[in-house]
Parts: sequence; structure tokens; C-alpha cells
Amino acid sequence: MSTTPSTSRDATIAAVTAMAPGAAGTIPPARPSEIGSLSSSGIFWRTVSPESMAAIDRHNARIGARLQSAVQQLLLVYLAGPLIYLAVRLAFRIRLVGQDILRENFDRAIYAFRHYYEWDPFVPWFAAFWRVALLRPHLHPKTLAGHFWIKTRIRRAFSYLAGVLAVTHGAGRNQSGLGRASELLSGGRPVTIAIAPTGPIRESRSYEVKPGVAWLALDNPDVPVIPVDVVGLQGVRPGLSLFWRRPVVMVALGRPFCGRDATGAREEERISHICERIREAWERAEAKVGAL
Repeated sequence: MSTTPSTSRDATIAAVTAMAPGAAGTIPPARPSEIGSLSSSGIFWRTVSPESMAAIDRHNARIGARLQSAVQQLLLVYLAGPLIYLAVRLAFRIRLVGQDILRENFDRAIYAFRHYYEWDPFVPWFAAFWRVALLRPHLHPKTLAGHFWIKTRIRRAFSYLAGVLAVTHGAGRNQSGLGRASELLSGGRPVTIAIAPTGPIRESRSYEVKPGVAWLALDNPDVPVIPVDVVGLQGVRPGLSLFWRRPVVMVALGRPFCGRDATGAREEERISHICERIREAWERAEAKVGAL
């Protein structure tokens, strides 16, 4: 029996949520009728083998270990960091708003950032956070990212060096990437976690703030959530031409809030409140940027 794309997508999300990565069991394989309505991420997670899923879970468990954190900080803060920072500054005219927030002495945080393409997290990290991370290297985050960064062994090796945890939208609260991020936030060592709750929206002007960031905030209610808005990357294509076009990119940090600040009698209401608060912070930051 045929299904419409929207019906198929709803059924897929329900099935994936019921059988999330990291929970007991496996994600059920995609039916041929579903493939046309799935995103590339959805197809990957519905067709990934149990062996690959186990490898992804092992990868997530290694992120944030002492050795991995030391390697990530040495490489991205102290060795390659200066060159990446210089490249970002040469390729873009950077404007920063709200960077004084990083002077606050927090030992853990959740960055909720606007995201357009798979490559763009490097721009706000090195534009806004790299210099302060020289003295407080935990401010360079572990990043929750989609299947693009972990679908092959070579990409997982890079993701290990960069501190990337694998997650998938629609796969529920119990997946191993979110679980590992929450474990790190509740642990004894300083750490920051970055999450793009919209996923890469590319050229779209509309977006949805998905609940993963709210789950992290509610599971770690005293950890500050810092909305990070990025304006000017949408429609930009990476390449050598950036170095003579030098588009203006503005990175705006919103005021932090905590999961315990969320209002609502039911958890669904508190999740909605957190997601809406992030959206509003991005919109306020964008309005402020437009006034500069």
C-alpha cells in the first residue's frame, strides 16, 4: 500500500523513536516505500548495519575520555588552532556580539548554535571561542553532529580528533550520543557541549528547534545553555574566492539560561519552553546584529 511522504515520515519518526540507537534492540530496516520520503540522514540510520551501529556507539563512548580530550585540545586549540583561526579571519569579516559572556567563570555549558552546512561550525568556534580557549581549553566544545561525520571509518577518525558525537534527529532521548553528552556534563571535569538543534538548514528560511537540546538541559538543569546565533553564512560556498570576497559573518551569543528555569507542569511543556527560548534568543540576536 502506498503512503504519502508526510505519512511515511511520521511513521518513520515514530518507529525510530521507539527503537533508538543506544537502546535495547536495533532500528527497524526501511521499507522500499519509505526510502523516497526519507532524508539522507534518515536513510543512513534506517539502513545502517548492526556492526556499524556498534562501531558508532563505541566511537561515542570514547569522546570526552581523558586521552581524546587531550588530543582534541592539543590539535584544535594549540597546534592547528592558530592556522584555522587565521584562515577564518582572512576568509570572513567577523563581527562578535555578546562575547563578554565567555568571561563568566563556568566550567561547563551547552552551546545551542544556528547551523546551515556541515562545514560551518568551524566558523563560530574559531571566530568566537578560540582565543578564550587558549587559557580555558574546555570552552572548545564536543559537538553533537549527524551521520555525515561518522558514516565511514575515516570520518570517525576525524570526528575522534575533533570531539564529534554522533546523533540523529528523530531517534529519541536514549541514543548513545546524547547519553554520552549528558554523562560528560554531569561528570567531574570541565566540558562544553555544542548542539545544532535545527540540523543543517542550508538555504531554508524556516526551521524547527528540535528537542535534543532541551533533553540535555533538563537532564543537566544547572548547566547554562548559551544560544549562539550565526548570521551571514547562509548561501556562502566554501572556496578560495572567500579570501577576496570576505563576506561579513556575525556571531552573537545570547544570555545564558538553565534547564531549571523552564516552566510548565508537564515535561513536554518544559521542552517546548526551552526550544522557544532558544529561538527567541536567536531572533533577538539577529535583530541586534541588523541594527549594528
